[in-house]
Amino acid sequence: MNEPQQVNVDLSQAEDIVCENCKNYTFQEVALMKRLSALVSPTGKEALVPIPVFACNACGWINARFLPASMRGTAIAPPSADASQLKLEV
Repeated sequence: MNEPQQVNVDLSQAEDIVCENCKNYTFQEVALMKRLSALVSPTGKEALVPIPVFACNACGWINARFLPASMRGTAIAPPSADASQLKLEV
């Protein structure tokens, strides 16, 4: 039986990722929701599809790199923010 090989990684050499909006270092997993029409759903019924992403723990911002490629460049406002003042840069 093959055992998984242990890989040692020096995380001091890894890049820190910060919020593009407020420079905070912590994030929490949240879900974007997509509604799948019954016309394109494999079951023939409408479905809700959660897409897991990471949002800033301080301000709710979602960095562009955390979004699916098809959604990059789309403004996603934190819950309490004024969406007219926010934009994501690719």
